[in-house]
Amino acid sequence: MVPLLHRCILTLALIAGCGRCGEPPPERPDRAEVEAPEPTAPEVEEAPDPLAELDLPPPIRITVEDEDAFDAIAERTIGADHLPGAVVIAGRSSGPVFRRAYGSMAIEPERLPMRVDALFDLASVTKLFTTALVMQAIDEGELALESDVGGWIPALRGVTVEALLSHTSGLPAVTPLAAFEIEERSEALAQVFADAMERRRPAGEFHYSDIGFLALGELASAVFAMPLEDLVIERLGEPLGMDDLGYGPVSDPRVAPTERAPRRAAPGEPAPIVRGETIDPRAWRLGGVAGHAGLFASADDLARFAEALLSGRAMSAESLAAVTTARSLPSDSGLVRRGLGVDMDAPAGFSERSFGHGGYAGVWLWVDPAIDGYLVVATHRVHPDGEGRAGPIRTQLARQASEALPRALPPLESAAALGIDVLRAESFERLAGRRVALLTHAAARARDGERSVDLFARSDALELVRIFTPEHGLRSAAEGHVADGELDGIPTVSLFGRRRDPPPESLADVDAVVIDLQDVGARFYTYFATMNRLLRAAAAHELPVWVLDRPNPLGGAVAGPISVPSARSFVNHHPLPILHGMTAGEMARFLVTALALDLELEVVPMVGWERAPWTEAGLRWVPPSPNLPDLDAVRLYPGVALVEGSNVSVGRGTDRPFRRVGAPWLDPDAVLAALPAEARAGVTFTVEAFTPAASRHRGRRCRGLRLHTDDPEAIAPVALGLGFVRALHEVHPEEVDLDAMSGMIADPALVTQIREGAALHELLATESEDLRRFRRHRSAALLYED
Repeated sequence: MVPLLHRCILTLALIAGCGRCGEPPPERPDRAEVEAPEPTAPEVEEAPDPLAELDLPPPIRITVEDEDAFDAIAERTIGADHLPGAVVIAGRSSGPVFRRAYGSMAIEPERLPMRVDALFDLASVTKLFTTALVMQAIDEGELALESDVGGWIPALRGVTVEALLSHTSGLPAVTPLAAFEIEERSEALAQVFADAMERRRPAGEFHYSDIGFLALGELASAVFAMPLEDLVIERLGEPLGMDDLGYGPVSDPRVAPTERAPRRAAPGEPAPIVRGETIDPRAWRLGGVAGHAGLFASADDLARFAEALLSGRAMSAESLAAVTTARSLPSDSGLVRRGLGVDMDAPAGFSERSFGHGGYAGVWLWVDPAIDGYLVVATHRVHPDGEGRAGPIRTQLARQASEALPRALPPLESAAALGIDVLRAESFERLAGRRVALLTHAAARARDGERSVDLFARSDALELVRIFTPEHGLRSAAEGHVADGELDGIPTVSLFGRRRDPPPESLADVDAVVIDLQDVGARFYTYFATMNRLLRAAAAHELPVWVLDRPNPLGGAVAGPISVPSARSFVNHHPLPILHGMTAGEMARFLVTALALDLELEVVPMVGWERAPWTEAGLRWVPPSPNLPDLDAVRLYPGVALVEGSNVSVGRGTDRPFRRVGAPWLDPDAVLAALPAEARAGVTFTVEAFTPAASRHRGRRCRGLRLHTDDPEAIAPVALGLGFVRALHEVHPEEVDLDAMSGMIADPALVTQIREGAALHELLATESEDLRRFRRHRSAALLYED
């Protein structure tokens, strides 16, 4: 489908090319006089990408279960291991699949929430970047692994590049601070390296050495004839898109503070908490620039570096192979597994080909070419008093990431921005200064997986006063009536419990109502019934309403009988067909008009979305209720649900809700034989017995059918549902409770036709005047091309 904007531009271009419309044609010149020009296609101006105008996070691509596991690990370890907070990114060479901030960016002098774009002191993770610079010099023929560093740093004559990279040069880990305090950098370094050679141990054994990487940084600077701080940006930061990579000092409110530093206190002053300066005492005395420590970067920068390593953009394939060839090196504590400039002691779950590095302050990057994956865990464990432990969060997240990355969804070229994404990109400006009541649930998430309710709760632009919850509660997981509660001190008011309407006092102290719900496109799914009631209540309280739009997972299909007014109930909140084909924002517009509500309504529309089934939206499905765990269940639900009001199980209480139909008395073969072909479109059936653990026929063995989705686009839910109702009544007229099904069908005339034995094509053939009228009213409410 050509987007509407593209069609308009194309039409305008064609009209513009027809400037002689209405004029007589000019006389044709003789063919001998003028040579006909080569035909060319009309130039069509390419429409701008509206998504490019928004600052959007990458879309999440891991499963909901893996996301929940990441969250649980981070929240548990931050609390138990005295970590202020963390930013976690997991990804592949194609980009991140998970990106999230946890905890606090600062605890002292004031508590600040962690930012996903926070800047961290990399400490020894700097060594990875120094390694990349040295290997680039080798790629360009300026160096070799066997090169004697003494050619550039005379004090280190006899020490090779490879020995420094592998920490086998015999140079000590550090040397006394006195030399680093010499004011002239070149003099200071000359003394440092002289001190190091005096303390040098025999080469060949592994002895971790900051001095060795200090030397490699100076070597790269000398080879490329550029200061190290400029070299990192020119050869790594800019070409690889690491916008925040650089040496300190850094003056940026995004910088995560580290620990107290008594030696940096002015006389008589308390020890300051370091922020924006390297925590490493030797790099700090060198102005913050050194090959072993001193770099600052965001977790996003580290992710881009990992992607560059996986895709061969940080160094040549040959150099990367040399870097990641594991070496078992003797050390004082036994054999260690190292590469060149990298640690290769793989955490549980990652392959033996994996590599990475950690830093004293708490940052850690690990890359695994075997699964085309990486993990960034950026913490500042030393804040404020050096008591945090980063090991547990790294270990547990690494194991989870090693399992999550291989099963992550494929990368996306583009994904729609939902209403919450647009609002977030605007920093909630539309709601600035307002006291907000939010109707939402866990399935309402931004494109990066963050729950809308959490984004509202963290926003400084507004005050989240109250949370309304629909059926299944805030977590989208409850069955039956839901009680009131609270989230981090914010009261939650259930609109599917002892009440269905918001109590008047719940709207008395707010000045804006916001709705963000993920619906499934069926009339009897109750979330729009709750929205209907809240719209009425907001109108009565003269409160403006914002609806954050999100897709209808079934696209724009309109089908099925219109519910009659006499059938009005919570599952038939307004005269609608079974499939209404509207998004949340469109339904709100439709209801405000149909109910003649005096209401200020603003829909925050999606950007980059065309009306299509969910799979074409490029988004991950998050179950809005416990019995719709995946899109197969959603596609079948509008049809299969027609029978569940009766004495027939639809698979609730099994692992295949809405993909099973059965009862203890049901003859599955006979029902299947009675099911017409048009009801079977896109679906195959197998005879299967099952025992529900909950709901209808709980604990009883049911004979039934299991539904398998073969062609999602071919499924006709209304034909499927009415076909089932008809077949069940035909085969089991005495057992099946047709009257109980009438509540979902909500059209007594249609139920009468079924009772009288009408064929399925007769049930589907007639489009009532009510349905034609609905289509007209619906068209006025639409926000996206139909």
